[in-house]
Amino acid sequence: MMKIVKLIDDRIGDLEDHISRFHGIGNQWEWPMPVWCYMFQQTLDGKARTWFDKLPSGSIDNWGDL
Repeated sequence: MMKIVKLIDDRIGDLEDHISRFHGIGNQWEWPMPVWCYMFQQTLDGKARTWFDKLPSGSIDNWGDL
């Protein structure tokens, strides 16, 4: 599987740019939706990762919820 590089770090923090680039990668590689959700969390660092890890279990069921 393709190695995903970190798209955003705490110094940049442009959420819309991060999501746009991630969306492009997911479309390019034709990932099924469960892969999108799994891979997205792998791209988060710093404060974004801390926020994501504190979400209640089961609070995100699909890409649309993200």
